[in-house]
Amino acid sequence: MGQKVSSSNNKSHEATAHTTSAASGSINQVSSTAIKSATSTENTNKATSVASNAAKHQAKTTKKADLNLTTVTASTPETDVWTIGDTTRPCVDVVDVASYQSAMTQSDYNKLKAAGVKTVIIKTTEGTGYTNPVALAQAKMANAAGLNVDFYHYATFNTADTAQMEATNMANFLVKNNVSKKVLLFAYMEDAKTYTVNATANLNTFWSVLNALGYTNHGVYTSNTYLYRDAVIKTVGQSRVWRAQYPYTPAANNLWNTDDGAWQFSSTALLPSGSDYTGYIDVSICYNGLTEDSAGTNTFSTPNEFVKQSHWEGNKLYFYGSNGQPITGFRHYGNNKLEYYGTDHIQYRNRFATVGNNKLYYFGSNGDAISKSQADNQIASSTAATPNTKPATQVRLMATSSAAMKIKPITYKIQSKQMTRNQYQWQGNNLYYYGNDGQPITGLRHYSNNKLEYYGTDHVQYRNSYANVGNTRYYFGSNGDAVSTNRPQTEADIIGSMRVAQKAQQIVTVVQDGESTATLKLWQKQGDTWRNILISSSRIGNGGIGNSHEGSSTTPKGVYHLSFAFGKGATAQTAGMSYRQIKPTSYWIEDQNDRQYNTWQDRSWANNKNEHLIDYTKAAPHNQYELVVVMDNQGQNNGSGFFIHVKNQWPTEGCVSISLSDMRTLVSHLGTKAYVVDVQNQAQLKNY
Repeated sequence: MGQKVSSSNNKSHEATAHTTSAASGSINQVSSTAIKSATSTENTNKATSVASNAAKHQAKTTKKADLNLTTVTASTPETDVWTIGDTTRPCVDVVDVASYQSAMTQSDYNKLKAAGVKTVIIKTTEGTGYTNPVALAQAKMANAAGLNVDFYHYATFNTADTAQMEATNMANFLVKNNVSKKVLLFAYMEDAKTYTVNATANLNTFWSVLNALGYTNHGVYTSNTYLYRDAVIKTVGQSRVWRAQYPYTPAANNLWNTDDGAWQFSSTALLPSGSDYTGYIDVSICYNGLTEDSAGTNTFSTPNEFVKQSHWEGNKLYFYGSNGQPITGFRHYGNNKLEYYGTDHIQYRNRFATVGNNKLYYFGSNGDAISKSQADNQIASSTAATPNTKPATQVRLMATSSAAMKIKPITYKIQSKQMTRNQYQWQGNNLYYYGNDGQPITGLRHYSNNKLEYYGTDHVQYRNSYANVGNTRYYFGSNGDAVSTNRPQTEADIIGSMRVAQKAQQIVTVVQDGESTATLKLWQKQGDTWRNILISSSRIGNGGIGNSHEGSSTTPKGVYHLSFAFGKGATAQTAGMSYRQIKPTSYWIEDQNDRQYNTWQDRSWANNKNEHLIDYTKAAPHNQYELVVVMDNQGQNNGSGFFIHVKNQWPTEGCVSISLSDMRTLVSHLGTKAYVVDVQNQAQLKNY
């Protein structure tokens, strides 16, 4: 987002949600979903770019070969726009949605159901870290409308390790939200990043992670232009394929790909008349019931075999109640034995729990309250017991009368385990101090001639680190003792106390010092301290640093991962950060209606809402992208194309720019754990 030489790339559109899915293949990369840039509900305004529409759909069609996209002209027919419910079109059994359709309402899903739609396929995740923030709400609205729900993961993996990580990302969504094991899960195989001769093995690795968690209902989304189409289909079989291929005018009497499970035949359908959502939506026909081979409207129901039963998932034990959902809190069983399930539904074992009015329980290795010694039958006989006053050998528990269900305090002797009170306890490399109530403390502790130590909110003792308590700053040495207080706080101290410092190796701070200027500093972690490597005068957005959006020319306030570098040269020296060379086909996608919004793509053509990166690698002052670092703001909904790049005499459109020599120094020190923090003043650094 450097100051542009021409106005062809000016941004006037509003930012939308994180990029959800990216088209792939040497031809259909050009066409991804540029067709969706038409947002009018009127069928007469079908697309903003006839050329991009024609290119996309010709690329998706196997009836034309070797299309030279540079020859497509405005005389090419526009792709059809139509409304769901049109009986001249193939039957719409399925729609698929992502964060782009976050504006859809319950009424919209109800209208889809009334129009004959049976299934909604929802994007859950992408890559190793992105989760669709509205996926859960979308699924619940679809279920409430009586629609079956399936899910898909947008794949970018090209190794077994990354396949495993991406499967774990999807699995986290499924497990966290108690998604039924019956739900059909698709791997969305479309991105060119997944191109590899090991495509079959990588996808099988992806499936194996889900299989291990009981999610065995699989399907593959792909297209005819996907380079390793047959390789990924091999993992599930053709009957479980959901294939994308778009004719110009889909017709009910001209069905394609009938040997597949389902055919996605259009991305320019409109919801039924009167719907709240007026954008385009992807639609499919299902041939063999594949997309309905799922949990129906019980997307979040546990399979019946777990009702009123315990169930292990890995090394975690859950108990499912009569409604099929995992329970939380106490469970009484077997002669009023007692066990406890946390807010994450996992049974407590070998740990304490404080419940209600500070009542302390201990649950042993088998999950029962107090370890190994319940054979004395005290639970049944001691509802009137008087608490023992020897805290070093006793643990206070609670029992519930099975008749009145009233909680009364009782105590039991622990034969194999003593409760820790007023004592230190090491757990691995972490030191805790347990107070008189048997709970690990937080905050300052004075001891032994008023020596001072400190325990964080995680109860772990501070060592070789600072802590701010009230208006006083302390430093705690290698033995945990406070060795200095009220020492003047240096800038390096501030960097070290930032939350982002816990995961970063390099931190770039950008502090505004003028209307469109700032001071950039690079900090490098060395042991437990931070050292300043670079100070550079920078230009920022014409709107300064603040709350940004598409077209605002404001540098976005906040903390962002520096994900990769790119530039004019074939290589660049980094400290581990990846680097890409700009090619004539390289674009940064800034069209909010494009599925590849806010990402780097190599295409033969892109409309003028997108940045043609090579245009900014010319002689100064038009060499902003001679060397660049990407500020990864995916999912922030605050604009696109935010970089640190080479500066010229102008403010930027939201980027941060420094001199070319300083850019080279900056990039040479950046690794995979680098972050930038953009703030309006020095004091705001403490917020991140």
